[in-house]
Amino acid sequence: MDDGFFPLGVNGFPHGGVHFGAHTAHTCDQASGVRCLADGEIVAYKLDDTYPKLHFTQDNHWAMYSTGFVLVRHTLTLPPDPRGGASADDAQTLYSLYMHLASWSTYLADGALKRPGWWIGVEAFRIGHADTQSGGTAKGARVRTEPKPAARGRYTSGQLVGFLPEGSEVRIDEKRGPWGHIAAITAGAMISADSGGVFGGDDDLYGPWHRSDGAPNDAPVTPTGDWGWIYLHEQHAVTEPTRVGSVVIPPTPIPIKAGTLLGQLGEYIDYEHASPLPPVPARQLLHLEVFADDGFAAWLARSRARAASLPADQKTTLLITAGATLTNEPSRADRQVSDRYTQRFSSAKPTPDSPAEGHWVKVQPYGRPTPNLPIDQPDGPPVWIERTQLATVTATTPAWSRFPLQPADNGPVNALAVTYTRAALDALDGADRASDDQGHHWWRIEIGTTDGRAARGWVRDTHTGTTWESSWAWPGFELVDATTLALADAFQRNLVSTGSAEGLEVYKYQGAIARVEASPLFQRLAAILGKRKREGVLHRLLTDYPVNARAMQEALRIPWLAHAISHLILRYESEWGGSMSRWEALTPFMRDARENWQCEMQRIAKLQWWDEVRGKVEGFPESPAVYHIHPVALVGNFASPCKCIVYDAILVERASPEYRDSQIVIHSHYRTPIDRSSGRFAGNSRRAGDAIKQVQIKAIDALVEKAKARHLCREDIAMILATARHESGFNPDAAAGTTSASGLGQFVDQTASTYGINSDEQRFDVEKGAEALVKHYMENKRLAQNGGATGRNLFTMTYAYHHDGPSLAYGGRQISESSVMPWFDTILSHICLNIAD
Repeated sequence: MDDGFFPLGVNGFPHGGVHFGAHTAHTCDQASGVRCLADGEIVAYKLDDTYPKLHFTQDNHWAMYSTGFVLVRHTLTLPPDPRGGASADDAQTLYSLYMHLASWSTYLADGALKRPGWWIGVEAFRIGHADTQSGGTAKGARVRTEPKPAARGRYTSGQLVGFLPEGSEVRIDEKRGPWGHIAAITAGAMISADSGGVFGGDDDLYGPWHRSDGAPNDAPVTPTGDWGWIYLHEQHAVTEPTRVGSVVIPPTPIPIKAGTLLGQLGEYIDYEHASPLPPVPARQLLHLEVFADDGFAAWLARSRARAASLPADQKTTLLITAGATLTNEPSRADRQVSDRYTQRFSSAKPTPDSPAEGHWVKVQPYGRPTPNLPIDQPDGPPVWIERTQLATVTATTPAWSRFPLQPADNGPVNALAVTYTRAALDALDGADRASDDQGHHWWRIEIGTTDGRAARGWVRDTHTGTTWESSWAWPGFELVDATTLALADAFQRNLVSTGSAEGLEVYKYQGAIARVEASPLFQRLAAILGKRKREGVLHRLLTDYPVNARAMQEALRIPWLAHAISHLILRYESEWGGSMSRWEALTPFMRDARENWQCEMQRIAKLQWWDEVRGKVEGFPESPAVYHIHPVALVGNFASPCKCIVYDAILVERASPEYRDSQIVIHSHYRTPIDRSSGRFAGNSRRAGDAIKQVQIKAIDALVEKAKARHLCREDIAMILATARHESGFNPDAAAGTTSASGLGQFVDQTASTYGINSDEQRFDVEKGAEALVKHYMENKRLAQNGGATGRNLFTMTYAYHHDGPSLAYGGRQISESSVMPWFDTILSHICLNIAD
C-alpha cells in the first residue's frame, strides 16, 4: 500500500493497524468482502447511510469517507497448566476492528454486492452459496430442525431436513443466535437435503427421501416449525437493518465464526486524492487492527511462563535467534554408487534407517560379483543419493559416503530473530527439505545476514541458536511503548525528514527530533532497518533518518525485515478515541494549510467511536491507550496444521511388497512411469504405501476436504480414510500388478471411467482420485443401507461393496472385518469430534 503501514504511518505517527485497498486486490480476495479473522462476537458496529463528505474550503476540494466499522471481541485462553490448576487470568480479551466499511447506499446501488447476514433488524434474506447439497453439487443453504441452546449464548444446529438452492428468498420470523426460523419462502422452493432423495412438495415436506444420516427412508425427521431453520450469517440480507447511520451496541453480542462476512470495503478519499468536483467512489480502503487492554503485558508474561511448562510436542514453532549460524551448502558428492561391481550393478534400495522423505535417500547398492551368481550381493557400504535419482539410479550416479549436510560454523549468520512454524517448514519444496539417518530434519530457508544481505542456508531441528517454541511463548514478539511520543514532536520530525521543513525550522525542530529519535519505538525500528544493506533508494532514505515511512515501505518488501517489524506490539493511544487536543496541537505547524487542517480535524472527530462504546460493552477498555498487535503476525503465530487429524497415527510406514514380473498382467498400470514433474505429489513407486509423509498427508487432506464438501459425518470420513489406507496406502500413484486397479481408491478401469477417469494423468491425480473415492463410498453406503445394514455393520458392508461390487461374491466382508475395520476404529480415535463441521 501507499500508506497505512504498521507501526508507523507515512505521516510519521504511530499507526496501530494495516491498510488494504487497490494495491492489495491482486493478492487478497477483496471482491468477496471483509471477513472475520477468528471466532468471536460482534459487540459494536456502524453502517453509514451514505458516506459523509468533507469539504476542504481552502482550495474548494471534496472527499468522501466511511465511518462504518465492525468491532469483534475474541477470547484467547492459555492451554491448561500441565502442573494442574486453572485461573481466570488465563484468558485475555482481544478486539479486531474492521474500519471504513461500505455504506448502505453502496449496497442499494449494487444489488449483487454480498451483504452480511447478521445485521440487526433484517427479516428477509436471499440464500447464498456457502453449503452444498449432500451427495450433489447444488449450492445453497441447509435447512435444519430448531437449534438447541449451548453455553455463552450460542446454539448447536439441529438435524438436516432440507435444502434451499442459491438465490431462493425467505422471510424470518424468529432468531436464535445466528439461526433464523423460516416464516415463508418468497422465491424458489425447498428441495431434499440429499441429491438422491425424493421431495414430496408442501404436503410431504419432510419425507420420505433418502437420508444422509443412515436412518431408513421411512423414518423422516420432523422439524419443530413448518419450514425449519437456516444459518443466517451465510445468507444475503435483503431488507435494511435498523439504526443505519449510528453506532449499534447489540443487546446480546452476536457470535460469529472465523471467515464470517462483515461487510464490503468502503471509501476513504484523503486530501491527496480529493477533487474540486463532488466526490464519487474512487478509493476503497480497509483499516484492520487488533488490540488488547492494558492488562495484556501481564497476560503475555503469563503466557510465556505457561509455554515453558508445555510438553515438547506442543512446541511447533522454530525460533532462529539473532547470531545463529546456518549450514551453507551440502558437501560435494565424494563417490559414485558402485565402486566394486560397476559392470554388474543391479540396483540400489533404501536402507531400513533411511528417511522416508527429504531431498536425499540412503541406499544400499547391490550387484553380482560374477555373472553366474543368481543372487544380488551388497555392493559396498550404504551411500546417500538424491531422491530424484532413486528410480533411475545407475552405478555411476553421484553419491555421498555420509549425509551431505553437517552442522557448520562458516555459513550465513542470522541478523534478526525469525520464526517458522513446523507446518510452514514441512510445506517447503522437496529440494529444500531433508532428513538424515539420525532422525534430524533439515530445511533450507532465507534469512537476513549481519552484513545486511539476504542469504539461504540449511537449519536443523536441533541447531545452535535455534529452539522449538510454543505459539504461547509468542516467539519473536516485542512490546514497544509509544505512549510518551507526542504527535507534535512526531510531526515536526516528519517535516524535516521528508524535506518539507523550511529554513530555520530545521534547526528549530531539533529538540523535538531528538525526543522522537530517543523513543523506544524509533530506537527499535532503527535497529531493525539498520540491518538492511544500505544501497539504492533505501540508502538515500536512511542517510540522515534511519526511520522513515518510505524506508519502511521498502523494507516491508523484504520478508525477514517485514517479519521483525510485524512482531512489534505497539502500546499507543488509539486514533479512534482520546482527546482532540493532541490533533489541535499540530495546528501551529500547518502554515498556509491551516484552514484545510481545520477541515481534516472535523473528519478525525467524526471517525472517533471509542466514547460511544466504552461503558456500554462489558470489559471494553476505558482508556484508548492499548496494545496494538499486527493482525497478520498474530494469525501467523497461531496458525498450525489442522489438529483434527493425528497424521502420524494413520500414515503407512511400510510399503506393500513388489509384484513379481510373472504376476503383472498386460492391462495393469504397474509399469506405467510415474509423473515426477515439479510440484506434483508423487509416490516413490507403484506399491501401496510407498509415498513420503507429505504425499500421504496431501492424500488424506484431499479425502477429508472432498468428504466435508458433501457434509459427510465423522464416521464416514474415518471409513473413507480406512478404505484408502487399505487400498493404496495413501499413495496416489499406487497400482496393482494383477488387475487394472490404480489410484487412491484402486479402481479398475471400468469403475474409474464412470467417474470421468480415463487417462494416466487422471487416474493418478490426488484430487480426482479423492473425489472419485468419496463418490464411490457414498454409493456403496447406499447399497449397504438398502440391504438393511445398520450401526457398525453399515460401515463393514460399505467396504465389502467397494471390494466386491453388488455381488458380494469375492470375500469383501471378511477383508473388511479383518483388515479395514480395525483401521476404521484407529482413525476414528485420531480425528477430532468436529472434523465434519
